[in-house]
Amino acid sequence: MNFAITLLQPAELQIPELTLPVWFDARWMEGMREYFKFHPHILLCERAGNLAALLPVYEKRVLSHRRAVIPMLNFYQPLCHFDKSENPNRSLLNQLETTQAIAAWLRQYYRKVNLSLHPDNYDVRGFSWEGYKALPRYTMYYDTTTVATLFKDEKNALHRAQRQDYQFQRGFEPQRFTDLLYALYQRKKVDFPVAAPVLSGFLSAMHDSQVIRQYNVLKDGRIVSANIVITDRDRVYTWMRASEEDDLKTGVSVFHSVRLYDELSQEYALIDMCGANSASTARFKTGMGGKLKLFFHVGT
Repeated sequence: MNFAITLLQPAELQIPELTLPVWFDARWMEGMREYFKFHPHILLCERAGNLAALLPVYEKRVLSHRRAVIPMLNFYQPLCHFDKSENPNRSLLNQLETTQAIAAWLRQYYRKVNLSLHPDNYDVRGFSWEGYKALPRYTMYYDTTTVATLFKDEKNALHRAQRQDYQFQRGFEPQRFTDLLYALYQRKKVDFPVAAPVLSGFLSAMHDSQVIRQYNVLKDGRIVSANIVITDRDRVYTWMRASEEDDLKTGVSVFHSVRLYDELSQEYALIDMCGANSASTARFKTGMGGKLKLFFHVGT
């Protein structure tokens, strides 16, 4: 089918007319290299000399073996297609053939392949036909152009929170965020996969690059809930949040979400709530007005 596939370093991709999702941002990808020791690449696929697709790929090397992996903290690896066919069925078929060619190339180049695709990549047949397994994963989208109706439990939690004299504000304090995050994982009796100083360094680098922001809820001048969001061209990702345990009982999560969504709606029409893969998380985000979206982890 006359495909040509190459791996580029993130900074080598120079196509000014393209506007790509944040997951292709060289600052983000190089941060994954510097702080978490993943080797980032952008897979460039051409068909008959024309750009067909781009895909961010992260590599880990074990002895002499190369593996394509899903990096910790990196939520998506979008497979972006650039088919120019005006016939929608022809475009669908072209994208399917491109996906299959990429899947075959990755399987030949890497000993093992794992990718976290974007919800827009719902057609994973090209991977399945090359022997990949596709694991369904879920997230929630919040449409800021509509008014969500909270569930009764969330309304009650919001009323409790409104009696607590909470304040909402934007402000970057990575040390306080990591303190809250690691306390959360301790309550879960699960080790967070990154050391606190490493995570704090990565967050600082991404904040300096204007890739992330931090929005907080304060009580008596102290941050009791902190949310790191990733900003993108047409949407925003509510990437990580952690709160004080006692304040969870007084509705801080609902208060934080309501104020955060209101703030972000001034700039973005779509909020990706970043995950709905456990019962409690799915219940909460559904109660806050999220709409279910499917995406896939594919791997050999």
